[in-house]
Amino acid sequence: MKNSFCIFRFTLLFVLLICILALCSWIGSIYDVGEVQSLLGTEGVRWILGHVAEDYVKEPALRNVMILLMGVGIAVRSGLSGTLRKVCQKGRKLSKKERRALSLSSISFFIYWSFVVVGLLLPWNLLLGVTGSLFHSPFMKGLVFVLSLSAGLAGMVYGYVIGAFRSVLDVMKSMSFLLSSVASYFVSLFFIVLFFSALDYSYLVEWLGISDNLVLWIRQFCCYSPLLFYLLKTK
Repeated sequence: MKNSFCIFRFTLLFVLLICILALCSWIGSIYDVGEVQSLLGTEGVRWILGHVAEDYVKEPALRNVMILLMGVGIAVRSGLSGTLRKVCQKGRKLSKKERRALSLSSISFFIYWSFVVVGLLLPWNLLLGVTGSLFHSPFMKGLVFVLSLSAGLAGMVYGYVIGAFRSVLDVMKSMSFLLSSVASYFVSLFFIVLFFSALDYSYLVEWLGISDNLVLWIRQFCCYSPLLFYLLKTK
């Protein structure tokens, strides 16, 4: 509950920023400040209606977080994450069944990443680009999926061995476990994306002389930072 309260306050901040941005863009357009475009004018309203959903769906953070959480959700729901926490805590012993499940899960994890490394190093460069470069390669473009799949595979093996999963349906259900737990994040992300998209449309950044790269880095930080509310433990 405390995490949800914090993230909704963070969301409210961007709602207020959107209102301030709309007002500033309106004033700037009235006084012909540079190339500033009003968000409250006819064209501004048309732009919002035409881009609000499109920009949100195209946001990389949205798909990256969703894909990653599906795999991690399997690991959490299976009990693997809880067992790993036990391993890191002093004085906590694992049962024989937990040790066996963790061992088999670790083996599957190792085999999976062995195949990934082979795909990167062998001459045919299965996961690299056509030029053999790591940058802009299929591996880098699908890195989030690769990480999610590794967590999901390890969690699935652990879940079947420990008895948390009894069918494929149980695994599929676990994929949505974390997605539902962080639903408020996606609400927050919607307003964050809307703010930065509107900021780009208004041309206020260009008028202020702020670097596009700086705005991009700030946008990426803001898009992922709400997840910290879920990662930080509250007492």
